[in-house]
Amino acid sequence: MKIGLLTDYNLATHGGVQTSVHSLADGLIKIGHDVTVVMPQNKDHVEKGDFAFKVHVLDTQQLLRYDQHYPVIPTDEIIEEIADMQFDIIHCHTMAGMAAVATELKRQHAIPLVQTMHEIWPEQIEHHSALPIVNAFVFSVISSKLFKRKKMSDLE
Repeated sequence: MKIGLLTDYNLATHGGVQTSVHSLADGLIKIGHDVTVVMPQNKDHVEKGDFAFKVHVLDTQQLLRYDQHYPVIPTDEIIEEIADMQFDIIHCHTMAGMAAVATELKRQHAIPLVQTMHEIWPEQIEHHSALPIVNAFVFSVISSKLFKRKKMSDLE
């Protein structure tokens, strides 16, 4: 099975999400699956570790920038770039930008989606913004403006 693991985290750094994604990818490969980890980073800060699995780094615009965590602004171009990888299933490991990308991949391309919630959402917002409510609202508005929504009549 061709599996895409999507994360907003830099796997070349250390942390709980990175360890989970790395361990899962290694285990899936050992039982014969084709695994690619898709993670966003900016071109000027690409760090690839030495991994047994494939890593696809997206060149993205970023909402925020941290050493470990790179939440992205999800765009139709990113969705299509990942859709072109023709995954049988995607497993998302974040609640930030890549979660919106994964949801759109499921909706637009009918790719089965598994979502793991590693973060505790209220604490995650507080960690990434001095104004948590404004941050959540702005992210919601930005995401809704970037995706082209299809009418139900267009899907028939």
